Amino acid sequence: MHEDLERLAEGVRTSYEMQLGEGMTPLPDVPGALAKKYCGGGWGGYAVYLFQAQEARDQFVDQPGGVRIEPYLRNCCEDCS
Repeated sequence: MHEDLERLAEGVRTSYEMQLGEGMTPLPDVPGALAKKYCGGGWGGYAVYLFQAQEARDQFVDQPGGVRIEPYLRNCCEDCS
């Protein structure tokens, strides 16, 4: 909403800390990642890593099993462009 990447990363880190408190296995650290957390229902299934630099993100997702997740952006009306 405020286009504040650090604020988003703080929220993701907070969620991850709660997941660890529930007994989830710690995720590996990844160079350049601002935050990480499990996603999916019932003890995860996927991990999401948040990056500020596209180069670090690209290096990570180019590894086997990596998937790029791009933001969904749309204009709801002409006034929202």
